Amino acid sequence: MYLERAVDIDKSLLDRLAETVSMGGAVCLLGSGYSISATDQRNNKVPNTADLIKEIKAEVGIDESEHASLADVADYCEESPDREKSIRQLLINRLTLCNPTQGQRELVLQPWRSVFTTNFDDLVERSLPEGSCQIITPTADPGIHTPNKTPLYYMHGRARDLIESDVNPRFVISERNYLQLHEDNRALYARLKNELFCANLIVVIGYSMRDLEVARILIEGGHAFRRKTIIVCDPHEKPVALSRLRKFGDVLPIGVEGLAEHLRGAPSRDKGSELNGFQFIDAIKPVQPAPDIEGDDFIKLILTGSFSREKYQSQIQQSNTSPELYCIRRRSALDIILKRPANSVNRFIASSDLGNGKSIFLDQLAEEMLASGYKVIRISSNLSEVFSEIETALNTRQPVEF
Repeated sequence: MYLERAVDIDKSLLDRLAETVSMGGAVCLLGSGYSISATDQRNNKVPNTADLIKEIKAEVGIDESEHASLADVADYCEESPDREKSIRQLLINRLTLCNPTQGQRELVLQPWRSVFTTNFDDLVERSLPEGSCQIITPTADPGIHTPNKTPLYYMHGRARDLIESDVNPRFVISERNYLQLHEDNRALYARLKNELFCANLIVVIGYSMRDLEVARILIEGGHAFRRKTIIVCDPHEKPVALSRLRKFGDVLPIGVEGLAEHLRGAPSRDKGSELNGFQFIDAIKPVQPAPDIEGDDFIKLILTGSFSREKYQSQIQQSNTSPELYCIRRRSALDIILKRPANSVNRFIASSDLGNGKSIFLDQLAEEMLASGYKVIRISSNLSEVFSEIETALNTRQPVEF
């Protein structure tokens, strides 16, 4: 059993992960560690970065003793049409028609809200029933989510595009590609950021967290992302690496197969079932941020008191680069609740004179708690029936804010 061999495993964290995934509230981020143990179309092990460097060197005639990163050899190949053709054929042979393990297959068959990968291989597609996912690559407009299909985002390009499309697949492999990443893949990274804000849980599988663009987004989210991120890594990960991963979230050193084993034994739940059927309380659902904040949005808020969740989401996502254009964010008051110590007070009263912004503050808090992985419930009824519904809302391991 994988869980028996692992050390310091938080069982309650595993249960929370399994329950949130089963209800369709989790976003999955896949790194190179996810692909370990899979095989290519010739039943050879799918290459890791070091293997890929060696194979490209041999293919295009680079001396094996010459120190070079993957970005270095990719840049070198781009200078020559023949070398570029060679590397493209190697990627087709090694990273398409791949064969997933049972654990890899079971993981992506879970009802994820969405899946993001920085891998080039087609393991996720090969694990899912045909037509069950909506494939989005750097060459495609993310567009609108197709109902009943899991969105699968290839953040750094897709090897299959080399044989299925005549368009440049825009692989993020060479140093030149990395430098152009933010501009070229802006739409994909905007979608990633939106999904992370809307998710109840962020599950990171097989990432060393050295992808600077992904790491930056997770760090920028601050406590909102840190509180709801679970990183699944190899059971044999060393202490220094584990310490580094804990900067981004809670760490489960159980590997792909260990996680698949635990999810296999978890009870299934209907996606979104915990939010349905309430008559006396309202479960607030995530919203997409507004594309922009207009000059008179602040005036409308002051005059009408009508809080736009979409506008506030747009503000908090741009908070590191833009001034507070929509409303004043009550940071110190929010932090009293959001950054409270574990096992601390969980009941708060907001008080002030009439017209000083209590309602707006509670609206802000609801959005921030939702982004931190909480279920948020608005109670607007004085009927006694409300208490049975509160009990129902509390009867999950997902934290709740009322």
